[in-house]
Amino acid sequence: MFSESIRHLRKTAGKTQQQVADELKINRSTLADYERGTYEPDTDKLRLFADYFGVSLDRLISKVASKPGSSLRDEQIRVLALTTDAQNRENIEYVPVKARAGYLLGYGDTTFISTLPRFHLPYMTSGTYRAFEISGDSMPPINNGFIAIGRYVENWQELKNDKRYILVTRSDGIVFKRIHKVETTGLENQGISLELRSDNPQYEPYSIPIEEVIEAWSFHSFIGLAENYLANPLDQILEKLGAIERKLENNIL
Repeated sequence: MFSESIRHLRKTAGKTQQQVADELKINRSTLADYERGTYEPDTDKLRLFADYFGVSLDRLISKVASKPGSSLRDEQIRVLALTTDAQNRENIEYVPVKARAGYLLGYGDTTFISTLPRFHLPYMTSGTYRAFEISGDSMPPINNGFIAIGRYVENWQELKNDKRYILVTRSDGIVFKRIHKVETTGLENQGISLELRSDNPQYEPYSIPIEEVIEAWSFHSFIGLAENYLANPLDQILEKLGAIERKLENNIL
């Protein structure tokens, strides 16, 4: 969101509110209101901030999280593309298997993210969530065609050993695994790698460098459907979730 983005951009640039306000020729109190989210700037002011920080308008008004092309380990400004509903609530975007290739190219593109199906779930804790259709049988009981919902991880240091994550990787695409962080200290091979483990013992673990990971989503919950519904699971999900939301709004539940 804009307030988070400009605060993050300003701090990354090592500037005070007064310095930025003076250079943009605006009042410091106005900038403070923008950073608190008290007021939203008009289009001209948005362009002013975008030009000043050297980012696009889309990146400026997206949630601060990941810079397209960067990895989870990069100490850079990272912009996570997301969408909101009419009440300004963050949606849970759904990435079906057929959209995986497009997601690997467009995960940082707000226009692409806005084309994905999206929904809400009641009683979610704070955070940003995304849903991914699972392919394969390596992580039972979450079977082929089930939908795993993950909570966004902003920094690799937040990753926890033996926890399940949906990882968006450069070389292996989107994978759902348990992880174990491994630190290497050899002179020619120093850094952090992730050992990816399956819950199905038929699959051998393997390792990837942390730099391969573009996004990490901590496993939160899953939606499993009867086999005869797997041909078009999202329609079934949206229908049921819509009914739940309507009941909540009407205080029926």
